[in-house]
Amino acid sequence: MPGLWSAASQEERQTLVRLLLERVLVEVVGDTEQVRVICHWHGGHRTAHQLIKPVARLEQLSTYHALIARAVELHRSGQSHAEIAQTLNQEGWRPAKRRDTFNAPMVRHLLQRVCVAPVKRRRRVAIEREKDEWIIAELARHIAVPQSTLYNWVQKGRLRSRTVCVGRDHFILVHADAATVGMLKEVRATPVPWRRLPSARNRAVASSGA
Repeated sequence: MPGLWSAASQEERQTLVRLLLERVLVEVVGDTEQVRVICHWHGGHRTAHQLIKPVARLEQLSTYHALIARAVELHRSGQSHAEIAQTLNQEGWRPAKRRDTFNAPMVRHLLQRVCVAPVKRRRRVAIEREKDEWIIAELARHIAVPQSTLYNWVQKGRLRSRTVCVGRDHFILVHADAATVGMLKEVRATPVPWRRLPSARNRAVASSGA
């Protein structure tokens, strides 16, 4: 079987799996990154597997509290943010979302959650907006979707947007009137199998300085 599997194409492997598997049960553990998979093979044999899926927030990690405690411990031992990130990666800790490793900014943000590291206050920036324009973070909070989802829709031209430059800062402004906001909320509320993404449209990307 190993030789047959290694010599098979992707399509042939799918056929082999269909012949060998009777059914697969998948269970997401709570709202965490942990996924239990039980494979029922023809002949009565069963195998259990543990998978990791991306999650949107650190708090969803099953290891969140232990991760915080470990990061604080390393911080108190005198390690820098970059050194803490390296240690966490070497010890097998995983961040949320689709990254496999920590970096220094992620560690800084992690420690700021428990008020261990000082928070750098950004100065308020005045952005000249047109009617019905939103910063992505604002629109994400308003319609309760991850910022990464909105970025993806903007990049694919599904939402009209433009980029403005204020000093050294760059901001993406998304045009979303009441009808667009309503449509986005409807998309968010629709279960995934029936969800229709916003239609692609011409994206207006302009740059202005201030």
